[in-house]
Amino acid sequence: MNYKNGTIYLADEGLMTIFQLSSNEEKLSEIVEISIPNSMVNKGLEGLAYCLDTLYIANQASPTRLFKYCLSSKKLSFQDVSFATYLSDVCFDDSDNTLWFVDSKKQMIFHCTLNAELIASQSITMVKKAEALFIDRKNNIAWVGCDDTGLLYKINLTI
Repeated sequence: MNYKNGTIYLADEGLMTIFQLSSNEEKLSEIVEISIPNSMVNKGLEGLAYCLDTLYIANQASPTRLFKYCLSSKKLSFQDVSFATYLSDVCFDDSDNTLWFVDSKKQMIFHCTLNAELIASQSITMVKKAEALFIDRKNNIAWVGCDDTGLLYKINLTI
């Protein structure tokens, strides 16, 4: 979501497409379709974050990849995320203009640059299948949703 103007963006893993929800919440407009040769079903676009005119899109696996889509220029670029196995979400951190990923297979949270370069990582073994992530840097907390249990975990950040 773009918090400045309220625009909501959605990732459709099956269609490998990013959409924008209309302001009246009645229509989806296609923003970009992402093609990954030899991609696997149900291992596609899993996380989406907005910042500074760019959509940051996490591809879950095969490959673990960060796509960056600039809304004004309509240019798509990507970086492979070599330290992760199964990206389940991405969160933009406006306190330092960085990204955070959650990896549900490794049970880890990763703090990264906007180019997916690893800054630090933290284990979250208490979350069986992490699928959602929100970072509250003011309070040094990660909120992690578990797809297996439906629980929301409050995790003190140590990184």
